[in-house]
Amino acid sequence: MNQIFASPPLLNHGLHAIDATPARWRGRGGLSPLDSDAPDSLIDLRTGYNWYEPGASLRRHGDEFHEEVKGPKGWLLPTRRSLTWLLYLNKEWRAEEGGSLRAYERARPCDHAVGATDDGDVQVGWVGEDREVPVFLGEDPHGERVLYDATGQIRGGCAAGVAPPLATIADAGVRLIRGSLDRNEALPPGEAIRDIRPVAGTLLLFDSVAVPHEVLAVTAERPRVACTGWFHELLPAP
Repeated sequence: MNQIFASPPLLNHGLHAIDATPARWRGRGGLSPLDSDAPDSLIDLRTGYNWYEPGASLRRHGDEFHEEVKGPKGWLLPTRRSLTWLLYLNKEWRAEEGGSLRAYERARPCDHAVGATDDGDVQVGWVGEDREVPVFLGEDPHGERVLYDATGQIRGGCAAGVAPPLATIADAGVRLIRGSLDRNEALPPGEAIRDIRPVAGTLLLFDSVAVPHEVLAVTAERPRVACTGWFHELLPAP
């Protein structure tokens, strides 16, 4: 992996470095070779190699959100992240060395697909008590923006062509998917914590929209290294 990381041919084909000391990331993006001859393909593959020096961490975040809650950054790219994957490369990594990925999973069971619908509507939150149901942002047959759950029930709406702000989504009784939290803020309702130690050979996959996560501080005297990537899907027309 170190040889790949420093390989000039890869560098010449779009490999780039982002300095976020003491964490570093390098990646390569674009359509995967399997899809290069299929312009209507829904899969775009992007990969990276990240390196966390001792003391490095990454605060809680989500890898993807609905374009219409991103403000001016929405609808700028042709694809969105759909599935996140990580392959850890740290031999005999011990719990006391820190650097675990903390995933904020759902504490309640769910019987429905999460993240996005087949039509490209992205999940924005959850409803339900004993069993949770994902809520998506989309359009009704009249072209009005609505919140609807996986059972088809309308949970809220707004004027045609205008996306509801996050406050409106919360006011509709939807538990928002929260990417970031203020320091010392309690976990949002319905969340549970799972810590995954970055041991070599561990392959981790999760939905890019539905699972907020963070990287805990590396307490080891060596770097924490992983190969990271996302499967992207093409965006529907806004």
